[in-house]
Amino acid sequence: MKKVHVLVSIVCMVFVSLAVNAQGKASPFTGKWELTSVGSPNGDSKMLLALEQKEGKLSGTINIHDQDIKLNQVEAKGNNIDLYFEASGYDILISLEKKDNNTLEGSGMGGMVGIKGKRVTE
Repeated sequence: MKKVHVLVSIVCMVFVSLAVNAQGKASPFTGKWELTSVGSPNGDSKMLLALEQKEGKLSGTINIHDQDIKLNQVEAKGNNIDLYFEASGYDILISLEKKDNNTLEGSGMGGMVGIKGKRVTE
């Protein structure tokens, strides 16, 4: 009977440690990113993306023309992230792929605008 208690205790500790590690792992997208849109009708422009992780979910803001806009939704899967927000009355989607620890590339407005990004190191 004592062996069963020890075995059950070990199994419980393994599950608890796995749960803690899963919650504690930060997304590779957290932090600040300087984004540049290339090829938009209004010319190239710079944006600042700030992402944070709370309780396992990503959220944040994007600063466009000195205006902080809250992201409505952030979906990250593997090396890809989709950012949803509203600007000037339009629903905007920016899709990015992480190329390395400090570089993002993707597009916005249904692929009409190219977007490049690099991590801001403070």
